[in-house]
Amino acid sequence: MLVRIHRGLSKIWKSSNIQPRLVVPASLEGQDEVNKEILAGIYDRVLKAYKEKDLKSLQKWVEPGLYRKMVEDFNEVNKKGGVFEVDEGGKESMFYDFSLAVGVEIDRKLNFPKDTYEGIFTGEEIAKETGESEENLEKVQNSKLYVHFDAPTNAVYSLTMRSDKGVRAVENGEKNENEWFWIKFECEVLRIRPQRLAMMTGEFQALLKMLTRKEIGDTRTDWVITDINNTLEGNPYLTE
Repeated sequence: MLVRIHRGLSKIWKSSNIQPRLVVPASLEGQDEVNKEILAGIYDRVLKAYKEKDLKSLQKWVEPGLYRKMVEDFNEVNKKGGVFEVDEGGKESMFYDFSLAVGVEIDRKLNFPKDTYEGIFTGEEIAKETGESEENLEKVQNSKLYVHFDAPTNAVYSLTMRSDKGVRAVENGEKNENEWFWIKFECEVLRIRPQRLAMMTGEFQALLKMLTRKEIGDTRTDWVITDINNTLEGNPYLTE
């Protein structure tokens, strides 16, 4: 029988005696350069859409909530007689802040209200309950587990890119002169059954152990941009 998560993550971990049947995908090691090239290409497409005033094409590359905000800002600037200029930059883009989320959808409107989740746990708590060693803690420090019985058992990766390329709004002759643009990308790398079922089969527990060891490779969905320059304050997964 499933137990209430707020009694402790260890209750979940011990709630199934069934051996997990989860197949471990390829390792992430060696894919960093490939991912960087893909993400930089996606961002270039977004800048091209602004340059050509083709915001409709952005829907493929940005999270729906961010897309709505971008369209609102674009229309507002145009209404005031302003324009958007694309700065091509010239410096090498840098990547920072890898993080991981389990149990949430990239499209924020598909997630449940925050107060309906049984618990939200940090990477350190996950590693402790899965029995991982100290050297593996660094891999999960920026990880969070969102527990909701009807939510997916999945894994969403997030990477932040810093670039001097970007879109600048020009209003009344004044231009936004931010030196850097910060772009947050996300993709889903794994999805199995809903958490309620995955807990009973042991797959949920197996997934957590895999994540602490960084044993997931190919992406399941395309990378999308979920925030730019903290426009949506990080675009949190859950709302009150």
